[in-house]
Amino acid sequence: MARKQLSLLVIVFTSATAILLLFSILDETSRRLTKNAKAGTLDDPVVMDIAPATAPNDLDTPIVITGTGFTEGVSGTLAFLGSNSLTDVTWVNSTTLHATIPWGLVEGVYTLTVVNPDGGTGSLPNAFTVTDGIGVWTSGGPYGGIVSHVVLNPVTPTQVYSSVGWSGLFASHDATDTWHPAILGAFPERPTFNAGDPQTMYVSFGAPNYRSDDGGLTWQSLSHASPCNELSRLFAHPTQPGTVYKSVSCQVDFQPWGGLYKSTDWGSTWITMTTGMTNTNVIALAFHPDNPEIMYLGTYSGTVYTSTNGGDTWSFAAALPSIFYGGFYVNPYGSHEVWAASGGCQPYPSLFKSLDPGLTSWTPVGSWESVVSVTFHPTISGTLYAAVGDGYVSSNNGDTWQPVGLPLPPHACMCGCTNGFAIDPQNPATIYSATGYGIYKSLDAGNTWSDANQNLAGVLPTSLAVSPFDPQELYANTNIGPVLKSNNGGQSWQALEIPYPGWEANVAVDPFVPERIYFNSLEVFSTECQNMPCIGLSEDGGLSYRVITFTLPTTYTGWVLGGNLWFTPDPLVAGHILMDMTIYQPGIGDEPLRVMFHSNDHGEHWAYSSFSSPGGSSVIAFDPVNPGIIYLGSNSSGVYKSIDGGITWLALTSWPGPGMITALTVHPTQPNIVFAHGSSFFEYEPTQGLYRSLDGGSSWEYLTNQPPRPFWGLAYALTDPPTLYAGGLDSGLWRSRDNGQTWEVAARMSQGTIRALVTATDSERVFVYAGISAGAVSEPGVLNQGGTQASVNTQLLGSGVFRLTTLPGKRVYLPLVSMYGVP
Repeated sequence: MARKQLSLLVIVFTSATAILLLFSILDETSRRLTKNAKAGTLDDPVVMDIAPATAPNDLDTPIVITGTGFTEGVSGTLAFLGSNSLTDVTWVNSTTLHATIPWGLVEGVYTLTVVNPDGGTGSLPNAFTVTDGIGVWTSGGPYGGIVSHVVLNPVTPTQVYSSVGWSGLFASHDATDTWHPAILGAFPERPTFNAGDPQTMYVSFGAPNYRSDDGGLTWQSLSHASPCNELSRLFAHPTQPGTVYKSVSCQVDFQPWGGLYKSTDWGSTWITMTTGMTNTNVIALAFHPDNPEIMYLGTYSGTVYTSTNGGDTWSFAAALPSIFYGGFYVNPYGSHEVWAASGGCQPYPSLFKSLDPGLTSWTPVGSWESVVSVTFHPTISGTLYAAVGDGYVSSNNGDTWQPVGLPLPPHACMCGCTNGFAIDPQNPATIYSATGYGIYKSLDAGNTWSDANQNLAGVLPTSLAVSPFDPQELYANTNIGPVLKSNNGGQSWQALEIPYPGWEANVAVDPFVPERIYFNSLEVFSTECQNMPCIGLSEDGGLSYRVITFTLPTTYTGWVLGGNLWFTPDPLVAGHILMDMTIYQPGIGDEPLRVMFHSNDHGEHWAYSSFSSPGGSSVIAFDPVNPGIIYLGSNSSGVYKSIDGGITWLALTSWPGPGMITALTVHPTQPNIVFAHGSSFFEYEPTQGLYRSLDGGSSWEYLTNQPPRPFWGLAYALTDPPTLYAGGLDSGLWRSRDNGQTWEVAARMSQGTIRALVTATDSERVFVYAGISAGAVSEPGVLNQGGTQASVNTQLLGSGVFRLTTLPGKRVYLPLVSMYGVP
């Protein structure tokens, strides 16, 4: 942004006269302003607070200063951090000032000083902390995520754990005031605690299983109980320390490897516990609260078994009428009836209750689909919570139900938004809810709720867009909705009022018209557009929108929109946008078709392009120098090229790699250099990997030296020379400064899956924004070529939008800021 203070950029000073003149000017300015300060007659201002109170030094940071005695005058109010002038200082009233802290300050703690127009001054010591933000990864979320479980430490319930999809297990030691990652992984199951010592805990991530002996600070991998670990869960015995059970469910072809396994040595070794079972795809396990030798077991197909000898033998009890993915829950009161929730995305009935000690008969409860779990109140008999929809509570043991009243956002979750509850047994008015948007907390027994997601880094960004007019203006589409916007480089986020496009779609920013963005939402637009192809267009940065419809060519009469749209604006030709979309014929089982449309008037009208294929396109890259030249990576048939702005496409038969192109980019100043990554659905194939063309796609070479594969993102940053960034599945973010010849981990981001990658510059700074799942940074030089972690000195980050700010390079300069009026 434009700076309003006097700032002199010194490239080279070779003249002693010039240096003396400069400092003479500064000295005279200081004497003049000091004289004015001493001449003041009004009361000095009192500085009381500053918000925010900390920020990284790679961003311009707007702040609000509060206090008393701020006066308005023609010359304006001045403000400083230490001796550094703040910019855009605006007098709001006698108690409030607005200002901006310019980027580039040295990290440290600063005194804030306000100088009134009459020279009166006031200071607040240790008011603001500047942290290092250049050359390191920083993030402000977005926070929350798809939380499948929330669990309290049974002895210290202020220790709270949450299982967050695509991210890992998170821990809070202050009753969810703040969170931190405990262990990373895509699909964490419910953690379980060792009997007698809850500092020993277990968690499963499907195939890998882990134990911690220090409350989640460190973890060790457990041995595999079965060759099949598609879906495994861990259940600690409620009274026997060191005893833990593991359920394993496999696909039909591998069913013999499923079952129930038991360990009596904290998960080091396992024995099979399937005697009496004919169906071994085990999903659920529960213990009788008075006699844990009595156990209840459920399989994926809904078969129910019981055991009276600690799982040594099992007896068939019943068969539930639907696929069973959920769990068993035993009432701690009364007759200890057993409840069964079938799990997410299951049809009615999905909640059952059995009053029969042998579980031979079951009664459906409620009228819901997709009940995920049941939670009993720890101190009030007959009160229980059902995780379904936005959550329900019953005070009469399930006879009637009332909504919990969670203030969830108005965006649909897949198969309901609530996944579970936890009640603090020592303070039962405190209730937590695990939802598809994060953790919610109530301090008054559920009468009111607030989100509790500070630093819960579990949101997975699936696409990012950065404004070409302001590199700190950023848009993110995520796995939870709604569309988010940041005006400060991802330090904070606000939800937009536009419909959620779905997590496989994108939001695009017009490169020529500020605040103009493009998006699509199938759920909303299927009603507004009556199944006609249409897009959403916002002209105010997402505060409002309007809908634009268009028609399919006659070849596709009767076809309807069947998938999310992906927008790619042309960076060279104003108004030109390409849009890839899925269409299908209702009632016909043929494979959906991906088709291409283009607009030449900023999205107001759309026309069909010639490209269409069952696989469709996965990524589009414009030549950054030559208008009209575009490269397209398809989902099934390699790389294509257009020389007429996307009207016609030519398959590049020279492409030697797999047909699915997951990443594609063009060199920003040498447009004949093109990179593409060919993938084969994560199965090993010798031709899978990164390719480079030096002649605009006429020929390709496989790069023998490349980071761990596959890649889902390739992007150049305008450093000097340009830096190529590459990221993909599990191996973090890598970069090359020599067009792919050699690679290094980018600023220690050694772990994580890169789902979105964009870059931007304002000529002074270069920004890299990465949408990361389960990311971590490690000390330099601790990775081998395969991406294996070789050091324990690793900082877990979780998921979210992470920013890396660097300087362009090859320019040495000193910013000298005159210090007007500093006392």
